[in-house]
Amino acid sequence: MDIEIAIAKSTPIACQPYVHGKLRKSLPTFFCLRKEDATAFIELLEDQRLKRISEENAKVRMAEFQSTKECFFVATQHTSIRTLHQGQEPAKICSSFGLGSTKWPSLLEARLSGDQSTIWVLTNAIVPPVEK
Repeated sequence: MDIEIAIAKSTPIACQPYVHGKLRKSLPTFFCLRKEDATAFIELLEDQRLKRISEENAKVRMAEFQSTKECFFVATQHTSIRTLHQGQEPAKICSSFGLGSTKWPSLLEARLSGDQSTIWVLTNAIVPPVEK
Protein backbone atom coordinates (compact mmCIF):
# COMPACT_ATOMS: atom_id res chain seq x y z
CA MET A 1 0.00 0.00 0.00
CA ASP A 2 3.04 2.31 0.18
CA ILE A 3 2.71 2.99 -3.56
CA GLU A 4 -0.92 4.05 -3.09
CA ILE A 5 0.12 6.42 -0.30
CA ALA A 6 2.85 7.95 -2.50
CA ILE A 7 0.34 8.49 -5.32
CA ALA A 8 -2.21 10.00 -2.94
CA LYS A 9 0.40 12.45 -1.64
CA SER A 10 1.18 13.67 -5.15
CA THR A 11 -2.19 13.35 -6.90
CA PRO A 12 -5.18 15.31 -5.59
CA ILE A 13 -7.68 13.15 -7.52
CA ALA A 14 -6.54 10.03 -5.62
CA CYS A 15 -7.45 11.83 -2.40
CA GLN A 16 -11.00 12.70 -3.44
CA PRO A 17 -13.55 11.04 -1.16
CA TYR A 18 -15.54 8.21 -2.74
CA VAL A 19 -19.20 8.77 -3.57
CA HIS A 20 -21.06 5.57 -4.39
CA GLY A 21 -22.43 5.64 -7.92
CA LYS A 22 -19.95 8.29 -9.11
CA LEU A 23 -17.27 7.35 -11.68
CA ARG A 24 -13.68 7.69 -10.45
CA LYS A 25 -11.27 9.08 -13.04
CA SER A 26 -8.50 6.81 -14.27
CA LEU A 27 -5.81 6.50 -11.64
CA PRO A 28 -3.73 3.70 -10.09
CA THR A 29 -5.99 1.54 -7.94
CA PHE A 30 -5.23 -1.39 -5.64
CA PHE A 31 -7.93 -3.99 -6.19
CA CYS A 32 -8.61 -7.71 -6.10
CA LEU A 33 -10.63 -9.73 -8.60
CA ARG A 34 -12.12 -11.93 -5.89
CA LYS A 35 -13.95 -10.73 -2.80
CA GLU A 36 -12.30 -13.52 -0.78
CA ASP A 37 -8.82 -12.20 -1.64
CA ALA A 38 -9.73 -8.61 -0.73
CA THR A 39 -11.32 -9.74 2.52
CA ALA A 40 -8.22 -11.80 3.37
CA PHE A 41 -6.06 -8.72 2.78
CA ILE A 42 -8.26 -6.59 5.08
CA GLU A 43 -8.16 -9.34 7.74
CA LEU A 44 -4.36 -9.44 7.54
CA LEU A 45 -4.17 -5.67 7.98
CA GLU A 46 -6.68 -5.79 10.86
CA ASP A 47 -4.58 -8.46 12.60
CA GLN A 48 -1.56 -6.21 12.17
CA ARG A 49 -3.40 -3.04 13.30
CA LEU A 50 -4.80 -4.73 16.41
CA LYS A 51 -1.41 -6.35 17.12
CA ARG A 52 -2.85 -9.88 17.02
CA ILE A 53 0.23 -10.84 14.98
CA SER A 54 3.84 -9.71 15.16
CA GLU A 55 5.43 -7.42 12.58
CA GLU A 56 7.54 -10.36 11.41
CA ASN A 57 4.50 -12.60 11.03
CA ALA A 58 2.72 -9.80 9.14
CA LYS A 59 5.63 -9.54 6.68
CA VAL A 60 5.64 -13.30 6.07
CA ARG A 61 1.86 -13.38 5.58
CA MET A 62 2.03 -10.33 3.26
CA ALA A 63 4.67 -12.00 1.07
CA GLU A 64 2.54 -15.16 0.93
CA PHE A 65 -0.53 -13.09 0.11
CA GLN A 66 1.20 -11.29 -2.74
CA SER A 67 2.30 -14.55 -4.31
CA THR A 68 -1.03 -16.38 -4.07
CA LYS A 69 -3.85 -13.82 -4.46
CA GLU A 70 -5.22 -12.10 -7.56
CA CYS A 71 -4.76 -8.48 -6.54
CA PHE A 72 -3.30 -5.74 -8.69
CA PHE A 73 -2.18 -2.13 -8.63
CA VAL A 74 -3.06 -0.67 -12.02
CA ALA A 75 -4.92 2.33 -13.39
CA THR A 76 -8.68 1.85 -13.56
CA GLN A 77 -11.86 3.82 -14.04
CA HIS A 78 -14.47 2.46 -11.69
CA THR A 79 -17.65 3.28 -9.80
CA SER A 80 -17.99 2.25 -6.17
CA ILE A 81 -21.18 0.40 -5.25
CA ARG A 82 -20.92 -0.14 -1.49
CA THR A 83 -18.52 -0.07 1.44
CA LEU A 84 -17.74 -3.44 3.00
CA HIS A 85 -15.09 -2.33 5.51
CA GLN A 86 -14.47 1.15 6.89
CA GLY A 87 -10.83 2.25 7.15
CA GLN A 88 -9.49 3.14 10.59
CA GLU A 89 -7.41 5.91 12.12
CA PRO A 90 -7.20 9.31 10.45
CA ALA A 91 -4.02 9.85 8.45
CA LYS A 92 -2.31 12.88 6.94
CA ILE A 93 -1.79 11.26 3.52
CA CYS A 94 -4.05 13.78 1.77
CA SER A 95 -3.87 16.68 4.22
CA SER A 96 -1.78 18.83 1.84
CA PHE A 97 -4.87 18.92 -0.40
CA GLY A 98 -7.23 19.70 2.48
CA LEU A 99 -8.76 16.21 2.27
CA GLY A 100 -9.04 13.37 4.77
CA SER A 101 -7.71 9.83 4.56
CA THR A 102 -7.29 6.75 6.74
CA LYS A 103 -4.12 5.00 7.86
CA TRP A 104 -5.74 1.56 7.41
CA PRO A 105 -7.64 0.97 4.15
CA SER A 106 -11.32 0.62 3.45
CA LEU A 107 -12.77 -2.08 1.20
CA LEU A 108 -15.26 -1.22 -1.53
CA GLU A 109 -17.23 -3.22 -4.06
CA ALA A 110 -16.92 -1.44 -7.41
CA ARG A 111 -17.60 -1.89 -11.12
CA LEU A 112 -15.05 -1.25 -13.87
CA SER A 113 -16.27 1.37 -16.33
CA GLY A 114 -15.49 -0.74 -19.42
CA ASP A 115 -16.86 -4.26 -19.08
CA GLN A 116 -18.71 -3.63 -15.79
CA SER A 117 -16.76 -6.40 -14.02
CA THR A 118 -16.95 -6.33 -10.24
CA ILE A 119 -13.70 -5.54 -8.45
CA TRP A 120 -12.87 -5.15 -4.77
CA VAL A 121 -11.01 -1.87 -4.14
CA LEU A 122 -8.79 -1.15 -1.14
CA THR A 123 -8.28 2.56 -0.56
CA ASN A 124 -7.05 5.04 2.03
CA ALA A 125 -9.42 7.72 0.67
CA ILE A 126 -12.50 8.61 2.71
CA VAL A 127 -15.46 6.37 1.79
CA PRO A 128 -19.16 6.31 2.67
CA PRO A 129 -20.00 4.38 5.84
CA VAL A 130 -20.82 0.68 5.82
CA GLU A 131 -24.57 0.23 5.52
CA LYS A 132 -26.09 -1.89 8.26
